[in-house]
Amino acid sequence: MIALGEHCRKLRTKAGYSVNRMTKEGEQLSPDVINRLESGSGAVTVLSIARYADILGLHPKKLLDFSFDFNE
Repeated sequence: MIALGEHCRKLRTKAGYSVNRMTKEGEQLSPDVINRLESGSGAVTVLSIARYADILGLHPKKLLDFSFDFNE
């Protein structure tokens, strides 16, 4: 979850989005959900991941396309 969060944060910042901008442009995407996703500190729904990707103009698969180590 931490690796997923780091990857999502990198994609968001690369696209020039702040958390505030994400919440303003995202329907039902709160700062708490974004922080849980990006920190890997809590559960997020598939719908939240899809909304996050939609705001960035990405296919949700792009959020899950990153390298990580299962042992960490």
